[in-house]
Amino acid sequence: MNKGTEPRQEGFQRAILASRRGPESQRLLASIRELLRQCNVACYPDTGSILEQPEQHRDALQEGGLGVVVGGDGTLLMVARILAPFGIPMVGVNTGRLGFLTDVTPDTMQAQLQAVLGGAYREEPRIMLQCRATRRGKLFLEQNAANEVAIQKWNVSRLFSYETRIDGVLLYRQRGDGIMLSTPTGSTAYSLAAGGPLLFPAMEAFVLVPICPHVLSNRPIVLAASHRVEIIPSATDSAHATLTCDGYLAAELLPGDVVEITATTYRMRLIHPLEHTHLDILRTKLGWGK
Repeated sequence: MNKGTEPRQEGFQRAILASRRGPESQRLLASIRELLRQCNVACYPDTGSILEQPEQHRDALQEGGLGVVVGGDGTLLMVARILAPFGIPMVGVNTGRLGFLTDVTPDTMQAQLQAVLGGAYREEPRIMLQCRATRRGKLFLEQNAANEVAIQKWNVSRLFSYETRIDGVLLYRQRGDGIMLSTPTGSTAYSLAAGGPLLFPAMEAFVLVPICPHVLSNRPIVLAASHRVEIIPSATDSAHATLTCDGYLAAELLPGDVVEITATTYRMRLIHPLEHTHLDILRTKLGWGK
């Protein structure tokens, strides 16, 4: 049994559907709606359109329930940024490729979702990132992320210069393609591709990963989630940079802008079937031992 993923006995009386558009997703949504009806579980919204203009659903989200996400890991991350601030747990039905987070398969969906709705599941809280960007002392962006916040060069033919501070203390000034701060969830994503370590999901930690740094001695650094990280594009560098949250462009940065990243006060609450283990996921998805 994984630490931090104890089985729970409380069932759900309400489900919040979320899905991207597409024939396979709509077919699965129809099956999920029928299952919810059979289990006497209220369904909102029955179209799965929570990703479309999410601000229109705020009042309904206050009522809570179980988020049922149909799609790949990217879809679940998008939904997590919407549902996590409301404390709503999520279970993912995987129609994507890897499925690190969406671990219910279409073939086992009926039995596993019925068990989860009845209270047979494990809950796994995971930290998220809060990103705030200021320009000349004024806040112009505030956004959350479940995987990582990345600052990268805009001009692909030039190196990007930046300064990194931890709790206000200078860590380094360096040049490269950029830098990211990743959660344990994101440690199997972009962070892994950039040479970062794998972190167990329940860890209250971040990993700071330079992207192609122009220095041989640089290494990723694991930080406690209580730290505050600041990344500042060099004021003397004329090249602009981009700020992305979970791979989506959040803003274009100018020299001297300050990006402050901390842990959110809430957590992404993932729901897993009882048989789920993170070690099985790593071994299967990363092809270890083949």
